[in-house]
Amino acid sequence: MNGKIKKLDVVDNYFRLLSIHIPLGVVIGLSIVLIHEIYLQLSELYEHYIHEYRVLLVFFPVLALVLAYFLVTKATGSKTTGGGSHRLLEVYHYEGGKMSLRSTIFEPLASAITIGLGGSAGFEGPSLLLGGGLGSYLGQKLDLSTDELSTILICGAAAGVSAIFKAPLTGIMFALEIPYQRDIYREAFIPATLSSISSYIIAVTLMGNESIFPLLPGLELNSMISLHAIAIGLLAGLLSILFVTFNEKIKLVKQNLNINGYLLALLGGLSIGVISYFFPQVAGTGYETINEMLTGQIHEPITWVLALLVFKIVVTVLTLNAGGSGGVFVPTLFVGAALGLLYTNIVPNSGGIFIIVAAMAAMISASNKTLLTSVALVAETTGPSSLAYTLLAAVTSYFISGTTSFYGHVQPEKELLEEEEALHVIYHHIEREHPELLHDIKVKDLIGGVSLTLYADMSCREALNIVSEYPFSEYPVVSGDILVGSITLEDILVNIENDMKKLDELTSKPFTASRDDSLRSLIESLSEGEYDCIFVVDEIESMKYIGFISETDIRLKLLELFKHTIN
Repeated sequence: MNGKIKKLDVVDNYFRLLSIHIPLGVVIGLSIVLIHEIYLQLSELYEHYIHEYRVLLVFFPVLALVLAYFLVTKATGSKTTGGGSHRLLEVYHYEGGKMSLRSTIFEPLASAITIGLGGSAGFEGPSLLLGGGLGSYLGQKLDLSTDELSTILICGAAAGVSAIFKAPLTGIMFALEIPYQRDIYREAFIPATLSSISSYIIAVTLMGNESIFPLLPGLELNSMISLHAIAIGLLAGLLSILFVTFNEKIKLVKQNLNINGYLLALLGGLSIGVISYFFPQVAGTGYETINEMLTGQIHEPITWVLALLVFKIVVTVLTLNAGGSGGVFVPTLFVGAALGLLYTNIVPNSGGIFIIVAAMAAMISASNKTLLTSVALVAETTGPSSLAYTLLAAVTSYFISGTTSFYGHVQPEKELLEEEEALHVIYHHIEREHPELLHDIKVKDLIGGVSLTLYADMSCREALNIVSEYPFSEYPVVSGDILVGSITLEDILVNIENDMKKLDELTSKPFTASRDDSLRSLIESLSEGEYDCIFVVDEIESMKYIGFISETDIRLKLLELFKHTIN
């Protein structure tokens, strides 16, 4: 009897998945076709007028950013604009999977305006927001639990990616990879497969099944090209670090200057316009230029290709930080293609078009922390013949770039524990509402009242007498007033019988912070690893010990700031 009940439960569960995610994929596919048509109309308008009046290249991006900023801030009530994937991850990790219907409609529309009128961003941004938003809306109407709501949000986003790239496997891999840097969201696999395939069928039926990039010819695996693929993966990993770091620096400058949003859109739009006047290829998605790179139609000097690469990075960062909306996948594809073209022009017999597509995958893999998605996207849009080389390049760049990602703290390395998740939700709220507080509060303001110091020439028995009153997992070890390392309680206990061994022989490298570092920089550093204690020094160069901060100290300060922001 119990076996029959279990079988019925399984059947009911699969029927529920089919009845929710297939219709959802169909609706998302239709919605993507509609928003893409809006983008195409705007893009045709843009192309028509810039051919008639080239000077409009300077002014269209201003219009794009001002309109996008107005739509997002006025229609949705949001204080920030920017990347679509970043916004999706905010909703997934910090807002219980709940996206408002206003955001679902107006944020993708703002992206279509941004890209259609000359801003530099990818159309996967509005697609995944529209798909995720529709999934979230359906989930809220069905009164799904928070976990189910988060799942349907990600599956809807995957369906959006599948439809816009006409690449269902890419959509499925996106759902599995995007929530975490070093983990996979397994629960999304089956529902994402259903929604991605159904949205793909609708998209190719209504928009045609032409690939966005040309299909590559067949090629047998070549060991020399494999070495070049690894080399381009290394270069792409390093370039991704520069791209992401530049984006973070501009974001920080914007927060520190606290400029009026419309003025920022005006200045950013003008800057993009001036660059686009001399390099019109960097405006919009850049698909046409990528195709020219892949088909060997670009015969400009190496310096011109290098300028194209640099300016694409600049205009993308300006677009997403000065009021525009959109995605970062396609700009990284463009930058990867330019990097690959540079490499093949400089290094003879390096693999040509296969190295260019490998560089494209490597850039996405490194900067978005989506290894499988990047390989699937390139394989589905250029054909399977490049698969081995794209995989080599993508794996190399993924690991070379470490934890560098466009999404920062909104894309943790792995699924968070309940306490960690609560801490991240509070931090995210403060960052969105009052980011200046995180900048103004310094590390020295967090040092607790506990004064605890172990000296390098102490034995473990002497150290235990001191630390027994303080229930921490790690303790500072100093020589004079210089921090020389840290020691764990476990190491003290293991060596308690050995009076000859001193603490300086047992220390490990401590996690340190300068007293004048901001709370923001401290928390972002903590997100790169697991640390219970932070040891504060006067300056990193001098290592003069000041005090230490526990995770509890940080939690209490964030709670204090959170109460301040909601009162």
